[in-house]
Amino acid sequence: MNILESFEELINRTKSWFDENERIAEEQIERIQTQIEEHRTNIEKQIEEIESQQRHDTESAEEQIVKLNEELESHQKDLEELMEKMQVESEDKERNIQEQIEKIESDMERRHEFYEERIERIREQFQHKEETANDQIDKIREQIDEFREKADVHVESINDQVQIHKENLENENQTFHSENIHVTSKVSSEETMNQNPVESLATLYDKQYNDRHQNTSISNSYMVNGVEILKYGGKLISLEEMDTTFPRNEWLHDLLQQGVTIKDIDEYCHYLNARDMLIRIQDKPHVWKSGILDITPTDKWETYKEEYIKWLAEKK
Repeated sequence: MNILESFEELINRTKSWFDENERIAEEQIERIQTQIEEHRTNIEKQIEEIESQQRHDTESAEEQIVKLNEELESHQKDLEELMEKMQVESEDKERNIQEQIEKIESDMERRHEFYEERIERIREQFQHKEETANDQIDKIREQIDEFREKADVHVESINDQVQIHKENLENENQTFHSENIHVTSKVSSEETMNQNPVESLATLYDKQYNDRHQNTSISNSYMVNGVEILKYGGKLISLEEMDTTFPRNEWLHDLLQQGVTIKDIDEYCHYLNARDMLIRIQDKPHVWKSGILDITPTDKWETYKEEYIKWLAEKK
C-alpha cells in the first residue's frame, strides 16, 4: 500500500469517525433538546401551577380582606350602636338620678316644713301648758297661804287649849313623871353600857328597818363611756337572803371599822340596803372590771367586796 492509499484510508476512517461523532452528537443534541423540551414543559407546568396557586391565594386573600372589612364595618356599626345605646342609658340614668335628687330635696323641704310646724305647735302647746301650770301654781300658792292662815289660827287655838290642860295637870303629875323618867334613864343607860356599838344600833333601829324593808323599791342604772353596765329595779332582795349572804352584824361591824357613824334610821336603812346591789353583782365579773362607782377594776370578788365597803363608807 502506498502512501496515497494510506492517506485515503486515513481520511476515510477520519470521515467515518466524524460521521459517527456527528451522529452521536446529533443524538445527544436531540436528547438534550428533548430534555430541554421536557424541562420547559415541567417549568411551564410549575409556573402555571404557581400562577394558579397565586391566583387562588390572591382570591382567598381578597375574600378574607373583604370578609374582614365586612366584619370591621359590622363591628364599627355594633360599636356605634352600643355607644349610642350607652349614651341613651347614661342620659336616662343621669336623668333618673337627677329626678331622685330633686325628689329627695323636695321631701327634705317638706319634712323640714313639717318639723318646723310641729316644733312651733309643740312650743305653743308648751307655752300654753306653762301658762296653765303657772296659773295653777299661783292658785295653789293662794290656797296654801289661805290654809296656812287658817292653820295658824287653828294651831293657836289648840295651843291655848293644850296650855290650859297642861297647867291643870302639871301639879298632879309632876312627881310621878320625874320618878318614871329617872328609872327609865337608868335602865337605858345600863343597857347601852352592856352592849357593843353594833348591838346598840340593832336595838335602836332593827324593828323599824324590818318594817320599812318590804315596802322599799329601787331603780338603778350604771353606765361607763355611754355603755350601760348594770341596770336593775323593783323590790329589794329579801331580808332572809341579805342576812344570809352578808350577815347584818358583820356588815355593820365592817362599816363601823371604816369610820361610819349612823345617826338615825334613814342612815341605818341606807347602809344595810347597800347589800342589795352587792348581792346582785356577785355573779357578774364584768361589773367588777367595769370601774363603776369609781371602784378600781378587779377580777377578784373578795377584793371588790372590800373596795365596795370602803366606797360606801367614804360616800356618805
